[in-house]
Amino acid sequence: MGNFFGVFVTMSNKYKYSNEEIINGIKSNNYEIMTYIYKYYYPKVENFIIRKLRGTSEDAKDYFQEALIVLYEGAISNPPLKIHYSIFTFIISVCMHMFKRNKKINKGVTFFEFEEELPSDTETEISELIVKAERIKLYQLHFNELGEKCQILLKLFLEGYLIPEITKILNFASENFTKKRRNQCKKLFFRKIYFDSKLKELINGKPWNIRKLPRW
Repeated sequence: MGNFFGVFVTMSNKYKYSNEEIINGIKSNNYEIMTYIYKYYYPKVENFIIRKLRGTSEDAKDYFQEALIVLYEGAISNPPLKIHYSIFTFIISVCMHMFKRNKKINKGVTFFEFEEELPSDTETEISELIVKAERIKLYQLHFNELGEKCQILLKLFLEGYLIPEITKILNFASENFTKKRRNQCKKLFFRKIYFDSKLKELINGKPWNIRKLPRW
């Protein structure tokens, strides 16, 4: 998902997209939809975080971007997240969840001053989506630290390619070498994630394995 901050945009009208159109636009990284979201939703989020939560512009940018990632994860979940309220309410709710994790919030703050209240039965679902998005962020961080060959190999492995296919694609000398290299890369990746203190917080003591990794 691209970062649209700093992009100067002019739009001919203020057509308000439906929830479905916005979610589909986020899933496909549609430029027009993403531009609309940043142009008409971000200023309200930034204003709220700075004015009411005493955060910074950087806080607003970070949390807004995270909220869109969470929305994307909800859209591709099975079953997909159904939003029967405004997208802005969802974005604000995610921002609040994340802000509360990292900063102290004045108990007197009313989160939804200008939008409808979030349905109570959606709170848990949103919390779970936030954790899922944070896990993916953690995995991606350590994945990017691997060498290029390991990244390609693990991507192929996670996408379901067989050892003979991977051997051919990467032009390795033998299938045994491919298996050995796969195991080395996987072990290195596991260690990087396993010894990251953030993982314990995200899995909350539950079992963890490579099948929980996203399929990039």
